[in-house]
Amino acid sequence: MITYVHYCFRSIPRTRTKGQIASVSIGDNTYGLKIVRPTYYNSGKKSFLHLLVWNILSFFRFKEYQLIDEDGQIASYAQIMPKIFIFPFVSNKGLHIGPCYTIEKYRGKGLYSGLLKIIIQKETKCNEFFIFTKTTNIASQKGILKAGFIPYAYGYKSKFGIYKIIKTI
Repeated sequence: MITYVHYCFRSIPRTRTKGQIASVSIGDNTYGLKIVRPTYYNSGKKSFLHLLVWNILSFFRFKEYQLIDEDGQIASYAQIMPKIFIFPFVSNKGLHIGPCYTIEKYRGKGLYSGLLKIIIQKETKCNEFFIFTKTTNIASQKGILKAGFIPYAYGYKSKFGIYKIIKTI
């Protein structure tokens, strides 16, 4: 059984900033920011079935934040999902973040933690954010902590795909 570390970020109420953020600076570089409802054509060619299932499960509230490099390619992305049955620990005002991915040549430059901070800033209707990673994924854990999340619990994924909490921290 693979064990996961679950993290939570609880925020104070925020007000929505006007307009879309066209670009963001992370470290010494500037990236474009896109917030999309993932389709086969705008999400790096992820599986059509994968996208269809997640959109149906979330009642089409599934979104993806993308950092775009100077060549117009996705450098990093994070998918966000409202509470659905496979994440029973997420509150009604909460949001699950993941999966997330950073292209190898951009790793170690703060894109992951920077993208998590952007999601927290932009998703003003949510007051709790949940994310998890395998206990063996130390790089991901460092990025999650750097973004301000705190360890919440240990858990696992059941054979039915539902994430269960073993013990809160």
